[in-house]
Amino acid sequence: MEKLTDRRIAGLKGTGARQEIKDEQSPLVLVVNSAGTDKVFQVRWKKDGKSRRHLLGSYPDLKLADAREQASAFKAAVRKGMSPQSSREGGTADQVGAITVSVAFAAYMAQEGDKKVRSQDRWRAFALDIEPTVGAKALADLTFADWEELVLRKYQRLVKAGHRGTGANRLQALLSAFLNWSASPKGRVCTGLTTNPFRGMSKVVDEIARERWLNRYELKLFFRSLPEAGEFAAPFELLLRTMARRSEILGLTKNMVRSDLGGFGEYLRLPNTKNGKPFIIPLHPSARALLPSGLGNVESREGVWSSPRGGYLSMDACSNPVGRVRRAMQKAAAADDLQLEDWSLHDLRRTGTTMLGMFYKDRQAQVSPFIKDRLLNHVDPSVRGRHYDQYAYFFDKEHALTLFNDELDRIKAEALAELPIKLAA
Repeated sequence: MEKLTDRRIAGLKGTGARQEIKDEQSPLVLVVNSAGTDKVFQVRWKKDGKSRRHLLGSYPDLKLADAREQASAFKAAVRKGMSPQSSREGGTADQVGAITVSVAFAAYMAQEGDKKVRSQDRWRAFALDIEPTVGAKALADLTFADWEELVLRKYQRLVKAGHRGTGANRLQALLSAFLNWSASPKGRVCTGLTTNPFRGMSKVVDEIARERWLNRYELKLFFRSLPEAGEFAAPFELLLRTMARRSEILGLTKNMVRSDLGGFGEYLRLPNTKNGKPFIIPLHPSARALLPSGLGNVESREGVWSSPRGGYLSMDACSNPVGRVRRAMQKAAAADDLQLEDWSLHDLRRTGTTMLGMFYKDRQAQVSPFIKDRLLNHVDPSVRGRHYDQYAYFFDKEHALTLFNDELDRIKAEALAELPIKLAA
């Protein structure tokens, strides 16, 4: 097994004998004929104890990087149950197109989808909205109308349940990404598709940017109602205090809680975030107190949030705890002759961002919009941000979170000092 490079492949000469070079970075095999004039990429596997091979393409028409991606995708599909015809048996790449949607989606997730932060959401959407209807069908047989029907069915189900139906847009986006990959050079070797049959599908629902955030009164109700969330109470409060994304907090593992940078205090080190870059969140003492004890530079990939029922808390199980907290808050607001608008966990990020704009000293804002963006882990689109500025702004973020968490401590103390509200059953 050797390391292949474009430079080395281009320089390979004929030896008078056939050469087979296995790539150490992928399942790829480079076959060079005796004269050195024909250089072909293959991927190999075993079926029923016999070796099989599949032709990917010839160099330099097929570049090394593309060949590696195709080989990895092909082997991933084989591991997920695909049984393609090998070129040795007289088959062609076109025969791969007979694979089912389930097998193709598994190959997509193995190569592309599982790299995303919200891969669990993708698998959940597949199990709920895709697999029951078309999972067993041949991918190549499905048309635009078949895929559109999945999205419209999702929309109708959501509207019937009293929702706006924006979840259908999420499904449409997932299907577009999956089918774009299936028709790309990376996925085509597994799927046999040459064009995306779903191209041109637009969003089902026009989405309006949310403006919801929790004011001081609502935050008091939030803190007093939080016990209704049960084992989710601590992660929900940590979401508010860190302004992080739901997937980042509920997906915490023990090795992400750190204190190994001299003078920086304790912090969360998130290696895999939405923008693909690692992220550091300074921990205020009140935020750190929400985490289990005994953490800090522990090199373990075990989850932080253990469930009393075994395993770990799941991001997919948030709906009921959020609903219980909301109902308790609405009941308390009704006792004050007020109506409380629904809120989501993502609105806690908006709450923190909005409140940070309220801290002034000598008529000067104490937290700049730039630092707010760094706390939200948004990508700086400027040339400076994209190519030059690699600073983490730890102390600036720590200062902002100290202001915010100190204010939350005051609100929480006031809330818990008042007469306890009667929580929803």
